[in-house]
Amino acid sequence: MRPANDDKLTPKHWRSAPDLPSLLLGLVCLLAPYAHVPNSLAWPGPPQAQNHAHKGFELAQQGKLKEAEAELRRAVDLAPENPDYLSGLGSVLSTQQRLREAESYFLKAVKLAPRNLSFRRNLAANQWELGKLQESKALLEVILRSSPGDERALLLLGMVMERLKNYVKAAELLGSVPDLVKQRPESLGALVRAYYQTGQKQKARQTLEILCEHPTGPTAAFLGAQMATEAEDYEIAETLFRSIEAVYPDKAALGYHLALVEYRMGRFS
Repeated sequence: MRPANDDKLTPKHWRSAPDLPSLLLGLVCLLAPYAHVPNSLAWPGPPQAQNHAHKGFELAQQGKLKEAEAELRRAVDLAPENPDYLSGLGSVLSTQQRLREAESYFLKAVKLAPRNLSFRRNLAANQWELGKLQESKALLEVILRSSPGDERALLLLGMVMERLKNYVKAAELLGSVPDLVKQRPESLGALVRAYYQTGQKQKARQTLEILCEHPTGPTAAFLGAQMATEAEDYEIAETLFRSIEAVYPDKAALGYHLALVEYRMGRFS
């Protein structure tokens, strides 16, 4: 039997979509100093360093990460105690998944400017991706003591708590920042899991509907179907998997997961 709300879980606008980027990439885009090119930096340094830094930030905005890295390295060489440049370089390295190297620059930036919440958030996001969950949690709690309404810190802490399997707290935190959660399939998936794990099945299904309307299309639906399978909500999982049969690029993976759901529903032939 198909669930009553399966039409809501089958968007009609999908096309094949590229693979999802990592969550960190999305978080870094939200948190990194190159989200905008500062007109005047708090720690300007020599003019030559400023020129390299501004060029690096502009290149990062354009997605030219290797070129941005080179410019920011020149800026850091000329002004090694400028935390703007250090955190900017760390963000560019994080976006390239060079997380351990990035961490060293974030740590230096935080040491030089311990009250700067943006630098702390960048470090916390990088630690989350590295699996340093307790360190990330502690840092985010410090941020939220200073700025209780910091939505980006709330989002990150929710992701950390979900990874730590504190699903009650994860649901509370992620549910408090719906606009940020909706931007990333992975954060929506984390909220779905938290709702399922805390017995809030209806909220989990409502969040799955939002996930299935995400612009990443079938890849987001596949993630949602995996969450539903994990929670043993097999009818919803089957609906989601079948809704992307025509457009999901990895037919083998889709077929495997659909067969697994059918087997667990007792309908495998």
